[in-house]
Amino acid sequence: MAIVGTGVAGLACAYRLHGQCELTLYEREAYIGGHINTVTVSEGAREVPIDTGFMVYNEVTYPGLTALFDELRVPTQEADMSFGMQHLPGRIAWCSHQLKGIFASPRNAMSWDFWQMIRDFYRFNRIITQQVTTDALPDLTLGEFLERYHFTEAFARLYLLPICGAIWSTPEQHIRAFPLASLARFLFNHGLLGRFTHHTWRTVTGGSKVYRDRLIEPFQDRIHTARPAVKVYRQGDTAAVRDAQGELREYDAVVLATHADEALKLLAHPTRDEQRVLSAFAYNRSHVQLHTDTRVMPKPRNGWAAWNYRVEAVSDDAVTASTHYWMNRLQNVSDQQQYFVSLDAQHLVDPDTVLWEKEYTHPRFDMPAVRAQEALPKLNETGPLYYAGAYFRHGFHEDGLMSGEKAAQALLDVEKISIVA
Repeated sequence: MAIVGTGVAGLACAYRLHGQCELTLYEREAYIGGHINTVTVSEGAREVPIDTGFMVYNEVTYPGLTALFDELRVPTQEADMSFGMQHLPGRIAWCSHQLKGIFASPRNAMSWDFWQMIRDFYRFNRIITQQVTTDALPDLTLGEFLERYHFTEAFARLYLLPICGAIWSTPEQHIRAFPLASLARFLFNHGLLGRFTHHTWRTVTGGSKVYRDRLIEPFQDRIHTARPAVKVYRQGDTAAVRDAQGELREYDAVVLATHADEALKLLAHPTRDEQRVLSAFAYNRSHVQLHTDTRVMPKPRNGWAAWNYRVEAVSDDAVTASTHYWMNRLQNVSDQQQYFVSLDAQHLVDPDTVLWEKEYTHPRFDMPAVRAQEALPKLNETGPLYYAGAYFRHGFHEDGLMSGEKAAQALLDVEKISIVA
């Protein structure tokens, strides 16, 4: 069988199948792992591993990943997950790290917008917690909910939209279109609706490449990097993959472990259901840079957090914003040099400080996408094509992992595959 894509979904699928069938994995990039992407920089004789995609997990809402790390004996350590934001038009900066971080900008104490944010923060958490626990979430988008319950724009602009935008790597104007129910359950389950409900977050010691290398060890020789699949065909009860070199190979089954829109483009003749379901998912593209430019951070040092959201300009239909991960605090990578992973900040970052850069894409979970998710499992009921990806749920590493494992199980349930000794 073949797996197209070696992100977490493809690798999880391959790991569960490698002892039971012959595998071929296609990867368009020159490296393995998708968002499992650790960049190593040199500090003299010392090598510093810094994650640029998948960075953190917790043992409560990432049970599959936790179990996998235990199985592979992956070393981990606690990670800081403080959040901060600087709103340049409003001259407000704050972060969740200690009281002095909340008032990082001296202007905060005298800002009516700041105190409206604080007031609505507690009101939002109370209302959403009550609605989640009583299963009474209204069928609204987040924007409609904020309007119906008369939340202030200050709360939306200074807290809720920034933190959701950072979590989902999605522009603020699209966050308002997210369905309230799925977003609220995510915030509740991840302990983000209270001061004392937060989970303990962890990161892989030595970078996520440590876990990737252990995961792929049994089947690494079956992975073909820099060899993209360009078209996938159904051929009766089997399937075939044509790669960029023009080679066409037939397989008993093919798992498309790519983004939904990429999977649809690969299909030579999509069914009506595949067209309808996969086309419902839109994606945001982010330019990611690893760099050492401290100017992207708030001027007051006590406003620096592990996750930092920066708003530069606001107009009627768009917000110019960027996200900056302070890797020294988030992963404790170095005490010699400050390192940052920034999204959509190429206009801010001094090019001479850039150590690495790439584009990542993330699913956008608006109403059409969330409704389409209900039909995704049916695509894996008959074969010979199967689908996996983080778009099956919330778009995070655990979601990609679980979708890959479920695709592997669906394939074993449907296909008649000879067991490899």
